[in-house]
Amino acid sequence: MTDFFREQGLVDIPPFPMDPVVVVLLAVTAVGEIAGALHALIATCIKVIDAIRS
Repeated sequence: MTDFFREQGLVDIPPFPMDPVVVVLLAVTAVGEIAGALHALIATCIKVIDAIRS
């Protein structure tokens, strides 16, 4: 990942490794999508009137 920054002409390379940052961003995105899909799935299974009452 650092080579990519150097190829783009970036002078100040971040002082931490970028590979774990990319992995963590992908993992957090996946967890967010799963959580959102789970809530959407639950919302489609309950009746509207029950959702309003609770």
